[in-house]
Amino acid sequence: MDLINSYRKSDTIIKANILNLASFDRVEAANMVMFYKAMLVASRTLQMKDYITANTKLLRVLREKYNLEKEHEN
Repeated sequence: MDLINSYRKSDTIIKANILNLASFDRVEAANMVMFYKAMLVASRTLQMKDYITANTKLLRVLREKYNLEKEHEN
């Protein structure tokens, strides 16, 4: 992050070029990006489901052990 912050504060510009621009397919590139995004969302959703399950079990054990009342659910 220090490197990124340093770059953002400077007046240096790094020019980006698309390789093989003549054969670049914008629709194919957009499809690849959307597929990658869908994969990230799906993997994060699965991880969140595992976290919610583990958290529920942990809270149940803590409530039993320490005689805590269950908070109201929204």
